[in-house]
Amino acid sequence: MKSFNLFVGLLLSFILGTGLVIAQSDRGTVRGTVTDPSDAVVPNAKVVLTGIENGESRETTTGEEGIYVFPEIKAGLYQLTVEAPGFSRTLIENVKVDVQGTQSIVVKLQLGEVTGNVVTINAEGVTINADNPVRQTTVDERQVRELPLLTGGEADGRTPLSFIFLDSSVNGANNSGATNTSKFRVSGGQASGTEILIDGASVRRTQNGTFFSETAPSPNAFQEFTISTNSYSAEFGNSSGGVVNFTLRSGTNEFHGEVYNYLRNDKFNAASIADNFTCSRATPRPQDCRNRDNRNNYGFNVGGPIYVPNFGEGNPGGFFRSLKDRAFFFFHYEGYRLREGLNRLITVPTLRMRNGDFSELLNTNDPNVRRINGGNPVLIYDPRQPADTRTAFAGNIIPANRIDPAGFAILQRYPLPTRPGIFQNYDATGVRPTDTNQYTIKTDFVLTSKQRLTVSFSRRDTERIASENGAFPLLPLPFTNQNNFVQNFKSNIARVQHDYTITSNLLNHLNIGYTFFDVANANTTTGFNTSTLGIPVGATQNIAFPRVGFPNYGANDPRNVQDIGSSFFDDQIRDGTLELGDFVTYVTGRQTFKFGVNVRFAQFNVRQDIDPGGSFNFQNNQTTRNDRPNEGYPIASLITGATEFAFNSNNSIDPAFRQLTQSYFIQDDIKLTQRLTVNIGLRYDLPGLRTEARDRFRGFDPDVINPAINRRGAFVGAAGQGGLQAENRTLAKNDKSNIGPRLGAAYSLDNKTVIRGGIGLYYAPILYGTGGGGDINTGTSGYNSGQLFTPDGRNARFFLSEFPNIPSVNPNNQFVGDLGTTILAFGQFGNGFRTGRTLQYTIDVQREMPYNL
Repeated sequence: MKSFNLFVGLLLSFILGTGLVIAQSDRGTVRGTVTDPSDAVVPNAKVVLTGIENGESRETTTGEEGIYVFPEIKAGLYQLTVEAPGFSRTLIENVKVDVQGTQSIVVKLQLGEVTGNVVTINAEGVTINADNPVRQTTVDERQVRELPLLTGGEADGRTPLSFIFLDSSVNGANNSGATNTSKFRVSGGQASGTEILIDGASVRRTQNGTFFSETAPSPNAFQEFTISTNSYSAEFGNSSGGVVNFTLRSGTNEFHGEVYNYLRNDKFNAASIADNFTCSRATPRPQDCRNRDNRNNYGFNVGGPIYVPNFGEGNPGGFFRSLKDRAFFFFHYEGYRLREGLNRLITVPTLRMRNGDFSELLNTNDPNVRRINGGNPVLIYDPRQPADTRTAFAGNIIPANRIDPAGFAILQRYPLPTRPGIFQNYDATGVRPTDTNQYTIKTDFVLTSKQRLTVSFSRRDTERIASENGAFPLLPLPFTNQNNFVQNFKSNIARVQHDYTITSNLLNHLNIGYTFFDVANANTTTGFNTSTLGIPVGATQNIAFPRVGFPNYGANDPRNVQDIGSSFFDDQIRDGTLELGDFVTYVTGRQTFKFGVNVRFAQFNVRQDIDPGGSFNFQNNQTTRNDRPNEGYPIASLITGATEFAFNSNNSIDPAFRQLTQSYFIQDDIKLTQRLTVNIGLRYDLPGLRTEARDRFRGFDPDVINPAINRRGAFVGAAGQGGLQAENRTLAKNDKSNIGPRLGAAYSLDNKTVIRGGIGLYYAPILYGTGGGGDINTGTSGYNSGQLFTPDGRNARFFLSEFPNIPSVNPNNQFVGDLGTTILAFGQFGNGFRTGRTLQYTIDVQREMPYNL
């Protein structure tokens, strides 16, 4: 009864008195039963667990059932010592504890004197988890070092997540089944919804969930990690499928280190078919046809005991003294340098075309001209005239009064041709550089015999020319081709863990985590004043060079002119999460209780400019006639300013989103017999929906009467914008029904075979955007504006120098757009929101294979 009152008292004190946070851990458990030679249990036996590498020790005593439990044990190698009156002292060596794993050791004592012979047993071959229903795969330090790992994947470097595909329950999120470590599924769960932890705290990004590879520390900085795919305990949640739990390496009583360098160079490669084809068309032929491919991934680490100055009289023992068994450090540095290139022949405007002279298109002796119009000349027509009655320009030369100043200015930003002709007349060499530097430091302290403290910090900085759709900067910077931008990515991951052994059967684990990502994606022309080209001041945001494209022409079409204009966005995203965590473990008899509280506070601050210089497309249609579909030329349409498709927009605010996520859990692991363990848990999740710091949050509510039309369907705001107050600051009503029961069991048929199974209800994290696509401006309807102009047959809707102004923003308006025009998307928030949930159940048989297979 006293133990029950203590349990209840601690539970109430932690829940009501501390406001503690995320109850997740990277620690493992060692448990088992102590028996005599007749298999009868031995109560009151002294059991000591000691770290082989750092000397840390924990002590407990078996209960009446002969059971001992060591919860919250750091991953690593240990030795287990058991003593009891009338029995020889027994030593179990090489007890391996995995991240989030449970190691079961049944100790059979032999009769004898405690001070007599020591019975030594090697536990190295104990690999079966017999006390837990969870399906797990553990990747240890040796596998990370020795298994091949690609340099240059999604993260342009080595990513530790590549090893998750060693588990058969993990597959790529696309239909091809590729091993994409940014988008993957665990046990058929939601992509981007897997929980990833480092030293017990989450690294989930508010923007896009499991995009971990571009923020992760080096694989060489990790000691090991465990992926739990099914039936994990109530301690873990906020996941639509699986938990990946990493632990960083720690120092030991001995100094250890490594130095490495992974080198890849185009000098070691053979030229591809495409490379050889490009070379075959070059005059003179280059000596080396291979694309540039230089990758260098290098680093070092060192760890050991911490030394401090020795201020004792006479400095006995030297000027420094070791804190062996009490304080340890680990430091890791890694650098990554990539220079990836592409050599291609592309098409740019000729010298004549840059000034409005398209007489080269009249030369039918040019095979490229003949291919455009069936062997006939290609005439250029006046785009200011109706498409069915246009007249051609004399000599295919555009007069000065038809040259648009903005179109002319844009053409001058193209590089000059390096070859004659109208097609594939420029030798392009694009290089995408990436420079990454990262370091990790971790310190461990044994404060007292009952308290241990761990502090770690990891930082990663990446600067690169990034791209969408695999593009290379084929035109010189800054006025390069589309889909290329400059990215500066900074990741900071800090952790503090404190373990307090209150009594031998009562332990408290505190975990504080702070994760901060600062991502700047810059258009290569950021700061360029668009109006200096001749485009009206109000037609764009005037902060970048416009994006100009020539779509729908095949690769071998002479009209396939290289586009220009970098990226369609310029943004900076600051994504930070503070995670405080605490839970209590209480062991009594056959039962091990865990309970805890879980809170995360996330800030997501966004500055984003969409199409900062506007987007404009040009085709031959605007400079031909309706009855001459193969005449006209896209560059002629550009220099006359005759747009085909166009888009301009304005972002008036930099939203500051906030999210608060809470979870509570209780778990009871019951050792019913030496062979059977039952696991019962209950978890409650309160998902974190977004609010905006200044309530600049609006969305469409289909149930509210719109005063503009007196019908259902209206924009409502968190601050009552336009007189319509949203019911909730989060717009959607939070789902408070997320109760997740867990039930599992593990039964040992023998010491090599375990049957395990479980069932549980799991709730997915909140991901904004379509399909969790990372929409960073959800809920800002009315604060942004834009216009999308689609083609009007072969008539230009607008000319560059006369382009209309961007509509003004109005967060109090119910107006969306005119009928007959394309309407930009807006967000809808219904009050029927429910958190994504998954009912998982599994049963499996695990058998240890012979011969160390």
